[in-house]
Amino acid sequence: MSVALLGSVLGGGLGFIFGVVMARMLRQNDFGLMVLAVNLLTVRASRDDRRGRLRRRFAMSRPPRTPGAKRGAMVAPIRLAMG
Repeated sequence: MSVALLGSVLGGGLGFIFGVVMARMLRQNDFGLMVLAVNLLTVRASRDDRRGRLRRRFAMSRPPRTPGAKRGAMVAPIRLAMG
């Protein structure tokens, strides 16, 4: 529970900081368009999730053959990011 709370607080804080930084960097019209785009993407993602599309997309991936093979799914993005 404390990890979820920490993640929620950090996510909200980073979202707030992102909004403030973008508001300072962009012109007023451009910032409004960015907020509109983010909101439309959020609505689309929630609609897809309610219809089960996101779950079906992830369900198409194959399950790991052994319990240890699952670990590669967590390590692969880190290796990709580290180059």
